[in-house]
Amino acid sequence: MTNYISSTGTMLWNRVEDFFTNMPPKFERVHSPNNNNFLNPMYIVIHYTAGGSAASTVDWFMQPENKVSAHFVIERNGDITQCVSLNNRAWHAGSSEYKGVVGLNAYSVGIELANWGPLRRDLQTGLYYPYAQTNPVHDIPQNRVIGILPQDKESIYVYWERFPAEQLFSLALLCYCLCQSLPIQELLSHAEISPGRKIDPGPAFPLDVFKRLVKISRQR
Repeated sequence: MTNYISSTGTMLWNRVEDFFTNMPPKFERVHSPNNNNFLNPMYIVIHYTAGGSAASTVDWFMQPENKVSAHFVIERNGDITQCVSLNNRAWHAGSSEYKGVVGLNAYSVGIELANWGPLRRDLQTGLYYPYAQTNPVHDIPQNRVIGILPQDKESIYVYWERFPAEQLFSLALLCYCLCQSLPIQELLSHAEISPGRKIDPGPAFPLDVFKRLVKISRQR
């Protein structure tokens, strides 16, 4: 197995670039102040940012007063920013529990995907907007929208932003490298560890595919 992580907890992107025949995604390392020492990385937890650009989320993570961070943020075009050392806990899970493990910040690598999450359709204009925006300023192109009937009868969300192929490819590669370098057991959604409180990454994300990917990556 190849190790893709330095002793300081930074991805060794020069090793990852060997997977590409064309231009690889960009990789940037920044240092969010929002973290703690001592990470026991058993899980990968997937989130969506519920926002616009990945850069805006990274900027948010860089402010100590916000008290939130994730290890990685992936832009829609596949570019990756690492915000927290993989030796340390990022602050992404909040109140969380999974199979008796409480407080998943201490046991998981947090990955944020730039994505608005649930959308709503303006009946007059036909445009799609982030659901949470009361005064919408960001309309989402129709080719980035997917309609999914909710499995939960109480859900009010029908439209979601798609996750682009470039973004999912970078996530798949990142998950593979993490599984090769850390004792990862399973990939989880934020909703799985905080049921009733969180819904991300939502039904537009191919969760089952990535769960299988992590399972296979652990065995190689």
